[in-house]
Amino acid sequence: MTPNALNLQRRLFYGSLWSKAMERSFLEILVEEIQVGNMVVGYPDVESISSGMVEVNGVYEKSYDYIFYEDRVRRLQERYRVFPWVKSLAAVNWNSATNEVFAEPHTWELVVQKCPLARAYVNIADPAWDELCIIFGESVTLELSDDEERTEPINHTSERVREVIDLSSGSDDGSE
Repeated sequence: MTPNALNLQRRLFYGSLWSKAMERSFLEILVEEIQVGNMVVGYPDVESISSGMVEVNGVYEKSYDYIFYEDRVRRLQERYRVFPWVKSLAAVNWNSATNEVFAEPHTWELVVQKCPLARAYVNIADPAWDELCIIFGESVTLELSDDEERTEPINHTSERVREVIDLSSGSDDGSE
């Protein structure tokens, strides 16, 4: 993985107001909320988000409000939807051992046209994938045919992502 891939991912995931360390702390709190039974998998609630807000704001000396943290959860959910879609594409390979995602440049161009957030995964996987699966639910592998498999999150794939997956699975009849 290249430094450029890491820099692009940082810009897309964190921006100027948020950091990887802040996100890691927030995710740890949400995971803990699930482990102690305060949060249902897949449904971050007001209390759990507020717990994360208080802790992260205190540790990092910030004063971000609840709406800011709610937006962070929305962005994490989007990543949770997009990364499995990227991994599921036939022309994309994910090496979980090295946390790298491989595809030809022309493939990345097409993928990014369909979903701009996919740029974050050019040559690098999601650094918080394990935590995202704990918070939003495990991914399952769906068998589409005898020799092809797709990975998609349980109950969290948006209709738009389903459309893109359908388009990428080989329908060359020109219809959308």
